[in-house]
Amino acid sequence: ETEESGLSASVTPKQVRIGDSIRVSGIAEGVGSQNIDISIGGRSATSMSTEPDGRFSTYIIPNRVGTHQVEVESRDRSSTASVQVLPTVAVNSVGVPNNVFEGEDFEVCGDVESQTAPLVLLKKDGQIIDSKNGRGEICFELNEKPGTYSYEIQALNRGASNTASRTVE
Repeated sequence: ETEESGLSASVTPKQVRIGDSIRVSGIAEGVGSQNIDISIGGRSATSMSTEPDGRFSTYIIPNRVGTHQVEVESRDRSSTASVQVLPTVAVNSVGVPNNVFEGEDFEVCGDVESQTAPLVLLKKDGQIIDSKNGRGEICFELNEKPGTYSYEIQALNRGASNTASRTVE
């Protein structure tokens, strides 16, 4: 957080998942209500007026992953604070063939959504058997002995995790 004569700003929390809001607040010294502009990562986020005592507080939702500078400007003054925006991750489905014959290759596929390419794990009966990085439709090729198996696809991205599973006989 930086402060330039008469304008201070802070951001809370300092780290969020994309889609979550952050609070930008501070004070612009001067007489009466003042107009302020707030931008994040160089892109305009909102404009507002301070309270008569110069205080302001608003919420914005970052829409890009990464570490960004939140800049508050009023007249010829500015103040900045940084925020780290982390990706989300979701495994929407796991697809496997309904019937697999002995000795036949088959694929276990998952639909993985994230803003950046997560680590995708394939688990069989709770044990990791393969992994790769990616998003979208992620497929793993397998060849199994006859039996009933539970396949799980788990995606991990910067502390976010999501799982979907399917059992095959």
